[in-house]
Amino acid sequence: MNSLSAALRLRQPALARLVVRPSTAVRHYATVRKEHTTASRAVNFVLGTGIVVGGLVGLSYGFDARASVHKYVFLPFMHWTMDPETAHKVGIKFLKMGLSPWDTQSDDPSLEVKVRKQRRHVRGY
Repeated sequence: MNSLSAALRLRQPALARLVVRPSTAVRHYATVRKEHTTASRAVNFVLGTGIVVGGLVGLSYGFDARASVHKYVFLPFMHWTMDPETAHKVGIKFLKMGLSPWDTQSDDPSLEVKVRKQRRHVRGY
């Protein structure tokens, strides 16, 4: 056994030369965490607030029944992407889910009709 251990000791320096050692160079990462400055926080606040306010204004406009986006954007998009039967079915599903525009303004008094001594408004759909 002494001869085996002596043989291994002799071979160790030769094996040590063959082992690849990691370099001591500094590793650079692809992303570096930077500290937030006052300017970057202000920009993030302005962008976040703008996105939230813009989204709320867009939703209120999109659900207004008198908005022209329905006539000039939604309907042409449906006609361009679907055949009439499928567009009709999709429209009915949207109405069932409550995704229809709301009439937020009161009706014009000229639409009032007197039937059997009762006043009623004719709803314009």
